[in-house]
Amino acid sequence: MNQNTTLPLLSLTLSFRSSADQVYEVQHWKSSDTSLVVKAHPDVPQAGLYIELTHEQLNTQLDLGGIAPAVILQFDEQGRFTGASLSLGTTTGSFGLVTQSKRLLILPFDAAFPISQLTHFKLK
Repeated sequence: MNQNTTLPLLSLTLSFRSSADQVYEVQHWKSSDTSLVVKAHPDVPQAGLYIELTHEQLNTQLDLGGIAPAVILQFDEQGRFTGASLSLGTTTGSFGLVTQSKRLLILPFDAAFPISQLTHFKLK
């Protein structure tokens, strides 16, 4: 992604089993690429980033070096939560992820965020 590219904003709602919904304003990156360098955008993860993948391949490789601390939430095609990865190293370290999920949400890490209670998301 070109560093001069401005991503559109998107509002989404995260739903949890035993706590109130949380609404986030995040940047939206739609891509047909099977390999993404996420750190190429200067506002990630401070603003949060929703990645929507449109390719037909089984896996996507993400280079998340420089994105820390952050949580990478993974969702299926219907928006149901399928898993999470944490990048808790330094912003100068390397970190990669291979995923089958086509919907990803990258947020700044917050120890109080109830990952285990997350059920799904909806676009507003």
